[in-house]
Amino acid sequence: MVVLALGNKAKSIIGTYDLVGMVSEGEEISKEDIELMKQYGLYVYIQVEDETNGVLTMFGEKLPFKYDGDNIIIDNELCPYTYSKEELTIKKDTEELIFHKVDPSTIEDRTNIPNIQE
Repeated sequence: MVVLALGNKAKSIIGTYDLVGMVSEGEEISKEDIELMKQYGLYVYIQVEDETNGVLTMFGEKLPFKYDGDNIIIDNELCPYTYSKEELTIKKDTEELIFHKVDPSTIEDRTNIPNIQE
């Protein structure tokens, strides 16, 4: 379970965020690679719905979370975060996910994942 310390910033981060950057084990995943993932229906986004609920969606798997203004609880893990100028960065182990706030209508129809053929 992932736990994000949100503190008093809870109200200011309410919204929908799309993945725009990622670092995995010290290696940066390019914006082009992220866009390619999206073309194949592999989306990562987070929705902070209100002051107590949200959903992290990773490649079609929805991970609902609850938080009390101090912590977000998903999979019992604590993940530090930063929030600045509509950018939410979450660190977990050797990974860092960078999200940018977007209009929720831009992510509404992500349920139809295309069939990837080789």
